[in-house]
Parts: sequence; C-alpha cells; structure tokens
Amino acid sequence: MFNIGICDDSEEFRKKLANHIQKYSQRHSIETEIIEFSFGYEVLDYCKNSKDNRMIDVLFLDVEMEAMSGIECKDLLKNEPLVWRICFVTNHQEAVFESFSVKTMGYIIKSFDLQKVDTILDSLIKEKNEVKALSYISVSGEKKEILIDNISYIEAEGSYVLIHLSNGEMKPIVISKKLGQIEEELKGTSFIRVHRSYIVNMADIRAVGKELSMESTNNKIPLGNRYKDFFTTQFHQFTYKMIIRGNA
Repeated sequence: MFNIGICDDSEEFRKKLANHIQKYSQRHSIETEIIEFSFGYEVLDYCKNSKDNRMIDVLFLDVEMEAMSGIECKDLLKNEPLVWRICFVTNHQEAVFESFSVKTMGYIIKSFDLQKVDTILDSLIKEKNEVKALSYISVSGEKKEILIDNISYIEAEGSYVLIHLSNGEMKPIVISKKLGQIEEELKGTSFIRVHRSYIVNMADIRAVGKELSMESTNNKIPLGNRYKDFFTTQFHQFTYKMIIRGNA
C-alpha cells in the first residue's frame, strides 16, 4: 500500500495528476491511496494528527501556491516523519533550484507530459524496497529497530553510542554497541565516519567546513583530519547522486 499526497491549489491539476497515478497503479497492480491538499498548511495539519494519519510515501508539492509556497512548506516538513519523500510540481523549471532537501525526489513541469510521474513512482517503489533499518538492543534489553532515514548522526560515548534522530526527537537513543560495529552495518548507505567518535548521515548535512552543520538537529560535528579526504570524496559523490536523482 502506497500513500500518495498531492498538494496543489489547482483542483483541475490535482484531479489530472490523481487520475494519472491511478492508471499507473492499475498497470503495476499496486494499491494506492491518494490524499489531496489545496494548500501547504493543510499538509501541516495532516502531520499534526500523526496518531490517526498514515505516512505519505511521496508528496507531489506545488512550488507556486498562495499563502505558503511549496519551498516554505518543504522547510517546515524537513523533520516531519509523516512525509517521507517530496516531488515538486511547477510551471517554471528555475524554481526547483531551491527545492533540494533530503526528502526531495525530483520535480515535474506542469505544462509537460506527466510521463515523468511514472519515473518518480518507479524510483519510490525501488527506494521503499531498499529501506534499511538498524537493529539494536535497548538499555532495558528490548530488541528494536530504527529506520536509518530517521538518523541524523551517531556519537560514541564510553561503551555506548548515542543515536541522534532527525525527526525532531531531542533525546538520543542510547544503545550498547561499538561505533565500529555500527559503521560496518551501515556500509553502502548514506552514513560515513567523520571522526573517531562520530558517524553522520550525509543526507542530513547542511554545510561543510571545519565542522559539519547538521540540518535537522542544528548541531555541529567535528571533522577529523584522518577522515577529511575520504569524506570529501564520498560527500561529493553523494551530492552528485542526489542532484541526478532530483533531475531524473
């Protein structure tokens, strides 16, 4: 089951896009639920009621809307777990340059053929099937999992590690595991060791300097000298991959 959100102040376009998504779902034998929003604040209201509402797998979000633009809405959704991915909808291609974020899957131009929607949905299905979780034993002895998409960075502290979340949760998860062990488990993902005491999610990095500024937590992570060259290469490759994904 996939939950697809459409946020656009044009009812005509919402219906057109919803019809296209339904046809895609029928061709691929996929069950989908489409949730329509007229304005960005309606999406925010939906997310406030997190106990009753389901996670939106991808939100097709109009860039040019009255009261609140799609870019402003995206910024308010950056730590929102109820919206997993965003695809921007616009009449002007130049508007997408402000749209990049960890949630961004790409964009579609309204006046063009909606065939690109199929590419976005193909990528969504592929990515959902590849979602990885980190298993751990809590301090109380319970076996639990956390989606790595929800992690901003991981910090070593004595014989424990602290998992700092990117969903607005202030209190880190404390687990009894070595940082090196977690580094091995997260190989091939967006996570990278940047310091003897830190592993970061490259998707959550806002700025790079002597320290790394994390988007969701606003914390700064030290970049160790022995890790700097490898990090720089990997981060450039990761950023390029994200740009390609956004323009696919």
